[in-house]
Amino acid sequence: MGWLCSNQFHSYISFHQIYMFVTYLYTDVWPGSADMLQSLRECFGCNQDLLTSLRKAEEMAFEHGDLTIALEPKVYLELLELFAAHPPEYSFRCDSSILSSRSAVFRGLLNHVGEDGRIVLDEALLPRGFAPVVVHFIYTDELDFSMVPDTIISESSLSEARAIVAGRSPHSPLHRAIQLIHIAKFFALEKLVQLCEDVIVASLCPESCVSICTWACDGALLSNYFSYLESEFSQIASTHCLFDISLESLVRCVKSQFLQATEVDVLEAVIRWGEHELLHRMEEREPNVVADTSHSISRRGVKRGDLSGAELREILAPITAHLRIDYVLPPFHQSLNAAYSRGILDRAPLRDDLVCPSTSEIIPDIHWFRPDQDAPGPRFYVPYYKRDGIACIPHPLLVVDCAFHVAVTNLMPDLISEEKFNEVLLFFCIDITLFEMSHLRSNWKSLLLLKVPIVSIIFASFHVLIIDVWRFSW
Repeated sequence: MGWLCSNQFHSYISFHQIYMFVTYLYTDVWPGSADMLQSLRECFGCNQDLLTSLRKAEEMAFEHGDLTIALEPKVYLELLELFAAHPPEYSFRCDSSILSSRSAVFRGLLNHVGEDGRIVLDEALLPRGFAPVVVHFIYTDELDFSMVPDTIISESSLSEARAIVAGRSPHSPLHRAIQLIHIAKFFALEKLVQLCEDVIVASLCPESCVSICTWACDGALLSNYFSYLESEFSQIASTHCLFDISLESLVRCVKSQFLQATEVDVLEAVIRWGEHELLHRMEEREPNVVADTSHSISRRGVKRGDLSGAELREILAPITAHLRIDYVLPPFHQSLNAAYSRGILDRAPLRDDLVCPSTSEIIPDIHWFRPDQDAPGPRFYVPYYKRDGIACIPHPLLVVDCAFHVAVTNLMPDLISEEKFNEVLLFFCIDITLFEMSHLRSNWKSLLLLKVPIVSIIFASFHVLIIDVWRFSW
């Protein structure tokens, strides 16, 4: 049975269309035709978009909302009462229906609302400075830090300038997002938690990444921290922020296949980190150490030769086990030789195929084109991959092995859409062709014929490209 909207919409509207239109009012999603939607909007006078309507509803709720939320001051502000500086009670109005639909915590609190329609919360749970931000998000799904007023306690210009340089300014988006994310988690506002995490991830820099890692502990933020640490390791290693990285984080970073640094840079950074850690331990051991005096080790300026190689080796043992010394370029780099001479690293035994049988010359790069079966191989260092991938032209004398084919399977369809998967296949079609045109060892064949993730295929292609570049250069 249809409904008739006289004078504006001279046709019958089914119940299903009305249901679709009501859903559109709440979600801004319309699966029907654009003409039908325009007719319904004109019929019912809905000429504004969803975001504008939500903002209008928020403004109306501040004046005519059926629920009042009052925030009591924090306990530590009792001291201000003695000086008649107690801040006035802060309250705001909103719609109980919208509040209960967005947060399970607020839904439970509504069961204890009195006849006056009033909820009293401790300001420690919802600070008055963030209350407008939370309410605005509940209505619009937007995170707007411009609604946060300036802090009550003012800081001196010098201390505030130092805080801004260090990334700890109370007015910075990072500082406010870290505060707000705890509020969002308490009130079970998952979308607001995600928006705060986006702000924190966007604020990652060499100065803030270590402190964010210490604060995050686990979850998506920690994963983004390690991704940032891997991609910006060369930049971080050139600053004092390297010494703030924990041993566990450094081990995980060095173990990564996608660490964006050359093996020489990684080795030098690890040794500098170990020397700083050893110096710190020596300062703690020295008796009667007084800060900023001539007796302090840091004031004396300990030279590198004065540091114990055995103790430095012990400190770096968990890290050096994951260094890929075989892929240091050039193979006889002075930093590598210095690490050997100081006893930080042990020289690996010489391989049987290290000497070319025809010329009796030593082949120091044997690990690149003839890796050990259990070797991790070179890292996926993007500059090497881009440069060598462009310069790698198939040799005309190579014979294509028609029995060998690369099969790429999307093992994560929930994370990688079909469209994105096809885009990745097109992007790496040249590399796949090089796979088919190369003489690969049987262990590489068995590896690639498995249904491995795309990331493994990318690394394997990088490894073979380096092999082919070495062959073609001969």
